[in-house]
Amino acid sequence: MNMKTKLVFVFSCILILCTVTGSIAIYLTTYNHATAESYAEMENNFKEIMKDIPLEDWDKGNVSAGIFFNEGYMTVYKKNKVSYKKEVHGGRPGEEEKLNKALNGQKYSRYLGPFITSFGMSISDKTNDYFVAFTFYNRDLNEMLIHLQKVLIEVTISIITLGTICIYLFVHFLFKPVKVIINTMNEITESEDLKEIGLKHKRDELGQIVMAFNQMILKIKDMVKRQESFVINVSHELKTPITIIEGYGKLLERWGLEDREVAKESIEHIIEETSRMKYGLIEPMLLLTSLKKRSIINDTIQLDLLAKGVAKKFEVISKRQIEIEGNGTVFSNRELIEQILYIFIDNSIKYSSSKIEIIVDDNFICVKDSGSGISEEDIPFIFDQFYRGNKERSDKKGVGLGLAIANDSANLLGAKLEYRANPKGGSMFSILFQND
Repeated sequence: MNMKTKLVFVFSCILILCTVTGSIAIYLTTYNHATAESYAEMENNFKEIMKDIPLEDWDKGNVSAGIFFNEGYMTVYKKNKVSYKKEVHGGRPGEEEKLNKALNGQKYSRYLGPFITSFGMSISDKTNDYFVAFTFYNRDLNEMLIHLQKVLIEVTISIITLGTICIYLFVHFLFKPVKVIINTMNEITESEDLKEIGLKHKRDELGQIVMAFNQMILKIKDMVKRQESFVINVSHELKTPITIIEGYGKLLERWGLEDREVAKESIEHIIEETSRMKYGLIEPMLLLTSLKKRSIINDTIQLDLLAKGVAKKFEVISKRQIEIEGNGTVFSNRELIEQILYIFIDNSIKYSSSKIEIIVDDNFICVKDSGSGISEEDIPFIFDQFYRGNKERSDKKGVGLGLAIANDSANLLGAKLEYRANPKGGSMFSILFQND
């Protein structure tokens, strides 16, 4: 049984239970109220009738049961003994014969409907010698209750029938978007073509599911696009050094054993390209992958001291002047901040020739140079993997992974990277820390 059928069945059962229970409750409530009301009305009416009947008529048996009711019998007691019984049968065939048998002491049973039984009262207030008990058939009450039964049965059947149809239509309408979702998923599975679900402008839970699914599809599309771009870029970056290694390998094969200079040159270039692949491509890619699984341990860091330590290492290696301005502290991860600074300073050294400045504050740390800068059209893509901008920058050594690594590291820190053009020419790369 599918979910749609289950919901129709469950809701229909609940509807039937509620409707039948409600009808029974209405009938029983009406029955009790009408019976009590009829009892009180009959008692008052009988008292009024009995006021006009002389006591001697009761004694002589001249009182007819028909003046009280249309169908039933009354029993008159004198000094706690049955004096006589009288019956009115409303002209129903066979009732007189049955009543005569009953009056003669024979067993008499019949079902007339709702009875008010043992309805008794004193015949006179002056003496308690006479007492009368009435047993009668309340035809009006019975007909009213029978009519109520028919109405309730018809209403119950109508409500259950119409309700079940409405439940089915509602569930069908409710599951229509679900069917669209299932069909779209099946199409994606069969065709392997990622597509969004064409259900929009729905604000209920199904609409939220559709929105979440479409967002997931967009992210998967972006991931697939990035993966394809990644494979293309890696293949492109590997093609050049492998071609160079292959060329020098063939050169060694032809003349390397005879010419030591050719062999030396070939080996140097092979080692250089191998080192470039290892340190410029393979290790950065492994670092990008490991960053996503890295656990972060934060500590209070004196940013100006950290910047001075990193700058000192680059000054020794590059023989370039790096100035530190300002001071500040932050609660973050030292290793990742150092890694980002290494990338920023390394880029500044590659793309500028004058001094480099590092500006420090509690909320940010900025690396500023006076190099070639970055063109406006390249700025939106500078943190993408393997992206390299204008010719001057792309001619430098590197494969375009440094800023992507810096960006992922900043995301792990909960920080943000920002690029701005230096008003005096060059670039300004900043790490903006989030205030707690």
